[in-house]
Amino acid sequence: MTMIMMVIGIIWDEEFLQYIVRDLGAMKQPFLATEFTTSYHEPFNIPERYVARFPTRVKIPMHRSIRYSDYALEQFFKTAAKQSWYNNRSLSSRLTMP
Repeated sequence: MTMIMMVIGIIWDEEFLQYIVRDLGAMKQPFLATEFTTSYHEPFNIPERYVARFPTRVKIPMHRSIRYSDYALEQFFKTAAKQSWYNNRSLSSRLTMP
């Protein structure tokens, strides 16, 4: 898998997960892949285009970023379900909260 290193800048969960799902399709099967998203970590930012879609209903900024991260994962699985490797997969998830 391609290695990604961000020294300066932000890559949002949605774009990153879509990149990952495309990159997985190029891997020889069987394969093992891991990924780490950052939206639900401080400073809990989300892309400007989603601020209205995920309003802060309570005074806990982390809640909005978790809703955005859930949306990004939903989009990942929608795209992944169309891939040839999807029916032969085993998925594991680990949530780390601040």
